[in-house]
Parts: sequence; structure tokens; C-alpha cells
Amino acid sequence: MTTIDYIVTELSLLVTRFPLLTFKYAYKKDCSTHVILVEPLNEFEENDLYLEAESDFVFNFENRFVQESILFVSDNSLIKVEQPEYTIRSGQLVFTCELKQEIPNFIYESEMNAGETEMVNLSLAA
Repeated sequence: MTTIDYIVTELSLLVTRFPLLTFKYAYKKDCSTHVILVEPLNEFEENDLYLEAESDFVFNFENRFVQESILFVSDNSLIKVEQPEYTIRSGQLVFTCELKQEIPNFIYESEMNAGETEMVNLSLAA
């Protein structure tokens, strides 16, 4: 399983547990870090169950992918996710096609032109 496969799968599980959340993923090459924006801010800051699940995610990620780093941020963080490669919200994976990577077990409804977005119903994924 690649890093992206792992991140998308785990974020999909988190959004199933916390359906009010939206995650936006980007990779920062300059600092070799996977950055995940969590919205809305109050859930990111005040939901203790989510904070515990996020902590477990980071711990498991860092033990599995020792050479890589991951960072969860909010809207008011200095590090921004301005052009997400993936957006994961309840029941959907949205991605920018030009950045799309093939992710096993996810169903892509159709091929789109570069720069367009595509939504995938995660409930259909095997």
C-alpha cells in the first residue's frame, strides 16, 4: 500500500466516524510533508474524540512510513492547503484529475479533462 492509498483510506474511515468533517490533502514537496486541512475549525479544535483519532492516525502513519511526515492543520494555520489534490467529505472523494493517482479499491466514475474535478461515492468502493 502506498502512502497516498493509506492516507485516503484512513481519512475515509475518519470521515465515516466524523461525518461533519472535511479533509483536504496536499503534498508539500519543499518540506516533504503530507498536509491535511481539517474543516470545520470547531471540530478540529474541540472534538476530543476526533483529536484522539487524529493522534492515532499520525502515530500509525509515522510508524508505517518512517521516512515521511504528516501534518494536520486548520484554516487558521500558517501552513495552507491552497490547491488540494484530494478532498474527502462524508461519502465522497473529490480529486483534481491532473494530480490523480490510481487508488486501489476506489471506483472512478469517469475520466475527466485535466483540471476538472471528479466525485467518487466511497460507499460503492469494495
